[in-house]
Amino acid sequence: MQYSDTELISHLKNLRLLYTADHLESLMSSLENRSPREILSHIASLESLEQKRRSNDRRMKEARLGRFKRMEDFDYSHPTEINRAKVESLLKEDFTNMEKNLVIIGTQGLGKTMLARNLGSLAIHLGHTVRFVTASKLVADLLAAGHMRESRLRCYTRVDLLIIDELGYLSYQDKAADMLFEVVSRRYEKRPIILTTNLTFAEWPQIFPGAACVSAILDRLIHHCEIIQIKGPSFRKTESAEKKK
Repeated sequence: MQYSDTELISHLKNLRLLYTADHLESLMSSLENRSPREILSHIASLESLEQKRRSNDRRMKEARLGRFKRMEDFDYSHPTEINRAKVESLLKEDFTNMEKNLVIIGTQGLGKTMLARNLGSLAIHLGHTVRFVTASKLVADLLAAGHMRESRLRCYTRVDLLIIDELGYLSYQDKAADMLFEVVSRRYEKRPIILTTNLTFAEWPQIFPGAACVSAILDRLIHHCEIIQIKGPSFRKTESAEKKK
């Protein structure tokens, strides 16, 4: 049966051969003198690459990483303390397969979020699902979920890698601590968490004043855990001061 170009494109799209459908004319020209086997091999290769790209784009969108600078632009000479070897090692490995959490500790403006987002991006490119959320949005979402709370919890517990950003900048009520405990507990020894905070572990009771489960959160979070501490002046404050000069 001979199809028109319009009909052929429609059939290709129904078969999810989207790259071939979108580039039919150029492919037909470039493969004009190839054997049927060569044509099929070339199309299969292109479609495989396109499916990976689309899958990567979808996971990146669902992760909600936002815009961020790449670690290639990170100035390791700026912090007064940072384990560069450990950071570079993490950026070369599949963190989700290490069966560990990661806690990044440092004051504001030292690149904690930048590092966390880069690790999330790497995980996505390796085929994993990721969710990035600030601590305040996570607890607010779960507290407001009501009868939908179980469904919202699954959004944070089923992804391969969960990134919780900016824990410690605000204090929370006891119920918020319970929500965080539920997330950490469900992911414990199953799926990793990357968490950024401006407070040392000894200062965490300040985040959840009076909450009884703080020690339980810490116990599960740091049982299998890598810790990176970054010290020094804020990048942003330094850049702002230089601009004023």
